[in-house]
Amino acid sequence: MKMLNIKHTLKDAVSAMQNVEAFQDGDLFIVLETFDFGRDINGNSISKYCAWLVSGGSEDAAVNGYLNSFGPVVLTSPYRREQSVNRGVETPLFKLGQLGYELKEVRRVEISTGYRFAYLVTNDPRSKVAS
Repeated sequence: MKMLNIKHTLKDAVSAMQNVEAFQDGDLFIVLETFDFGRDINGNSISKYCAWLVSGGSEDAAVNGYLNSFGPVVLTSPYRREQSVNRGVETPLFKLGQLGYELKEVRRVEISTGYRFAYLVTNDPRSKVAS
């Protein structure tokens, strides 16, 4: 079975989100979940991750998973686990930065399978005022 490695730019994700009935006005958040931690043959820590875009609500609602069903998945880890440090967030944050996301961490919780982080999207394209 081949796993998909999903990557969406900020503009594409926002336009996809606006086509969904459940779209809410308010702040945009990236919810990043890291899970499936382990060690490779050389002893390096490895993990998987998934990030999705959510709108509206508060950072508590985003990080606790209340808004997750309303947003598109913007980034997933490849089929194999990747090397990870700092609770598995360094690689996905780097890739999100390459896709155009400017993020500010607002909340972090430990969940049964790993960690969930909520980041505020500081370069929300909807907030641009046409001049």
